[in-house]
Amino acid sequence: MIPIESLCQDWKDGKELLLWAKASSGYCISWSCQSPIIEIPTVQQHFFALGVSKDFKNGAVQNEGKKNQFDNDVLHCFELSSAIELTLPAAKQASLNLSHGGLGLRSLHRHAPAAYISSLTTSMPSDNCSVTSKVYLLAAVNAYNAMVSQPDAISIESKLDVPPHQHALSSHIEEAGFNSLFSDATTVTKARLQAISAPQAHPWLKVQPSPKLGLALMPDEAQVILKWWLGLPLTPEGTPCPLFHHNMDAWGHQMLTCRSGGDVITRHNQLRDCIADFCHKACLSPQIEKGSGILPKDQSRPANILVPNWSLSRPAAFDIKVIFAIYTRSGSNLWSCS
Repeated sequence: MIPIESLCQDWKDGKELLLWAKASSGYCISWSCQSPIIEIPTVQQHFFALGVSKDFKNGAVQNEGKKNQFDNDVLHCFELSSAIELTLPAAKQASLNLSHGGLGLRSLHRHAPAAYISSLTTSMPSDNCSVTSKVYLLAAVNAYNAMVSQPDAISIESKLDVPPHQHALSSHIEEAGFNSLFSDATTVTKARLQAISAPQAHPWLKVQPSPKLGLALMPDEAQVILKWWLGLPLTPEGTPCPLFHHNMDAWGHQMLTCRSGGDVITRHNQLRDCIADFCHKACLSPQIEKGSGILPKDQSRPANILVPNWSLSRPAAFDIKVIFAIYTRSGSNLWSCS
């Protein structure tokens, strides 16, 4: 694990950030630094280390400028270390949690009311709540209600009697943020947002980089995939495809589906081999591109992976497919390329 002190360097304007590094032991270590984390060796390692924490006190609705500045500093830190320039929609998406297609760089401005409501109502019984605390609490409740949908709105009376968990309140804020981003998006962007917010679409963002386990990304690989994840252009519009006689779209959709050059087949085969390797480690004796084995001498459609004894002495045939989200059911794409 890289020493925390080595991740930081002096920042010219002396602004202080609170950043978190996730230690290999599973604990989170907080430290104060004077710079963005731009000395971490790779983009993937930087992203794994970057997170945000803040103490929430009576400033739940005060110091709006400071909270906005803190959020901007965090996003600026990400931009410097990843060499990715965020647009406004991309910044909004990055501030969402992973399950909603974000990067987990949660906004202090948006989540401060939820943290304050939960903290105050949990630590202070309703009969001991001072007038001043109730004033702050009411302001926090109003700020929270302004961000969430009407069914998720709360009242100060109910929350004094039954203290809410911050996780529940923050989940409503995340849902409202995603819905706002989704409603203003184009058809292609909506398809992308639905895909990256699907269950199990985001675990790769939580993987601790480990070259020995094959879980490390090169800096350019991490940058490209983060740009695609955030809907940022990868190439200038109209860039010619080096393998086919048309221009590529700026967002990388054509790159992911172009059958020229064999990259699509290579990707499929690498995924197939990875799954077969897991089966081999489980002593399932997988066979690659063999007959299904369900019918005698059946070679009409060989299985990508055949496991002879999967369950109850019966074989199982696996067909590996890579589904591209920006496609309709008819197989046509939602994006256009020249």
